[in-house]
Amino acid sequence: SSDLIKNCYAEVIYNTTNKYLINTSYVGAISGIIQTKYPVLIENVYSVLKVNNSVDKKLIAGNLVGIEKSQDLKLNNVYYNSQTSGLTIDMKEEGKVTRNNVEGMTTDVMKSPSSSADNLINKLNTWVSNSVEKFNTWTIQKEGYPYFGLPDVESIKVLPVVKEVYPGETLQLEKEILPFGASDVAVKYTSN
Repeated sequence: SSDLIKNCYAEVIYNTTNKYLINTSYVGAISGIIQTKYPVLIENVYSVLKVNNSVDKKLIAGNLVGIEKSQDLKLNNVYYNSQTSGLTIDMKEEGKVTRNNVEGMTTDVMKSPSSSADNLINKLNTWVSNSVEKFNTWTIQKEGYPYFGLPDVESIKVLPVVKEVYPGETLQLEKEILPFGASDVAVKYTSN
């Protein structure tokens, strides 16, 4: 048996309080603590964590997981906001962790709707398109983090924009729909 967390996100605000008699709080956007004898796979996930420790509680905190004590934790294609939490680590490790494509990103890179291969939405959707399983694709709206769903089409560009075609030749036109993940609408064009 194994535990899976795939193709999802977590946006968490953690506020400390003196209301409960807890000496130490375990804080992470995905989980405060992972402690199991079974393998755990976290794949194609992003997180944004904000920590407000106004009462100076003892925290064991990481951008992804507070503390990891499992026998086998695998992280693949996992991203976190490296600016919002004020933390410098993704987790405190006491078990076995394997990382592949685990990266802290700035807020601007995480929210970028551009077609740059380095931004979050393209990394998440590349994993989805390469997966043998069927997963929802990610989309992004103005100034926001990626989410599931179809965004409104903001622009459609037919490429190439200008091209001479001579009698007997054919030309394949492509369309670029922005933002990435917007619903694929029919493109009608005329020529002369």
